[in-house]
Amino acid sequence: MLLSQVCFAYDEQSAGEYGGGGHIAWPKVPEKPFFPPRKPAPYLTPEQTDDQYDIDQYRSNGYEPQTDTYAYEMPRGSMLSVILLDNLTTESALEGQPVLASVAQDMYVGQSLVLSRQDRVMGQVVRVDKPIEGRNAILEIHFYQLQLANGPVLPIDAVVDTGQSYPYWGGQLTKGTELKVVPYHIYQIGSYGRAMYRGPREKGIHIKIPPGERLVLTMQQPVKLYGF
Repeated sequence: MLLSQVCFAYDEQSAGEYGGGGHIAWPKVPEKPFFPPRKPAPYLTPEQTDDQYDIDQYRSNGYEPQTDTYAYEMPRGSMLSVILLDNLTTESALEGQPVLASVAQDMYVGQSLVLSRQDRVMGQVVRVDKPIEGRNAILEIHFYQLQLANGPVLPIDAVVDTGQSYPYWGGQLTKGTELKVVPYHIYQIGSYGRAMYRGPREKGIHIKIPPGERLVLTMQQPVKLYGF
């Protein structure tokens, strides 16, 4: 197919009126979708846990998502800062226990607010190991839903960046309970005594994460966010 057949339309009526080649009707360029700005949300504290009240407040302002197109896609590996709303400790946590957090700050793409501090992130405890002799406790949580303040629920797959090479807290080995001098020898220097903890290891400690703690989530799959 010729380019002229795709891009141009010949106006025969104007060709007769003006005596010659007529007008070329250029095709209209589709308008870019516009997302009206949404008011920033007030800062969320751990005590504000009335989800339905927050959702109703946003709906009362007339904010609804533009579901025909999305404003931004969070790629795999991107990070999201959240604030924990629950009290977590290996002393009482159970596998499968729900965990609730809030988005730590508003996120804009241009004029479009795609994440608000009133949006909630829901997850659950997936691993709890009590402390034992020689090892600290282990706590692991995953997040699986993003509840937007005006209603929509987006599925996510996110783990917590714990600052370690694995997505859980704890698990460190504890030191021995007896301080002993161990002989060491270095070539061309000689022997010397080095103090080290030996013998039975100490019992590990529990993990405690209070509400209000800031967590960083790492997305395991892309997430499409819609503008408001």
